[in-house]
Amino acid sequence: MIAKSYPESAKSQVLVSMDNNKYRMRCLPLHWACLSDPDQHIIETLLQCYPHAIKMTDSCFYCLPIHFACLHSENEGIVRMLLNAYPDGAYKLGLHGRLPIHHACLSGASSAVIKALLEFNPTGSQTVDKMGMLPIHLACIQNSPVEVIQMLLQSCPESVHFKTRNGKTPIVCTKKIHDCENKKAIVSLLGASSARSLNHRFNARGSDKFKCEQIFTQTRNAVELGEFC
Repeated sequence: MIAKSYPESAKSQVLVSMDNNKYRMRCLPLHWACLSDPDQHIIETLLQCYPHAIKMTDSCFYCLPIHFACLHSENEGIVRMLLNAYPDGAYKLGLHGRLPIHHACLSGASSAVIKALLEFNPTGSQTVDKMGMLPIHLACIQNSPVEVIQMLLQSCPESVHFKTRNGKTPIVCTKKIHDCENKKAIVSLLGASSARSLNHRFNARGSDKFKCEQIFTQTRNAVELGEFC
């Protein structure tokens, strides 16, 4: 590999054109590697050659390598490697005011990747981006694995009621999903979580408890009738 033979090359910025030259950015080889379906050995070598690269952003999207890795990698090992090298990266905002966990949810990342990000930033599930979205909204839009939705709900139970700038709750965000079977599982999970959250909020008193049961029943019936498909 060039970086091993010429370690100084890891410090040299490269000019990258994206989306048919719509975007042009200057970045370090580490950023580019994280954008290009990264190989763990390559990432490790680049980090060894220029450790400071982990803390630097590109010139266009103002993202760290961890942001790009979360958008383009399903490899939990790469995500953990980057987080171990720079733990504060899990708290840094990039494009659209998004944390790495937002980018991971946007890419439909696995539960292993989301778990790693929440370990390094437990409050990440509560952070709103410039679009008014929590990570769970992006996860629902992208038809993420049910385990991911469950993990985000456990981290931030109240997120099930949170509305985006356009007034969309996570359950409304699932309407764009085409995979009906996964959609049913997600909607059912969100409906049950919403009922539990309201039940806890109102201390399960009389009519309030009945209201929670109504919400859960209505959601379950909607799923069974295919209203979300």
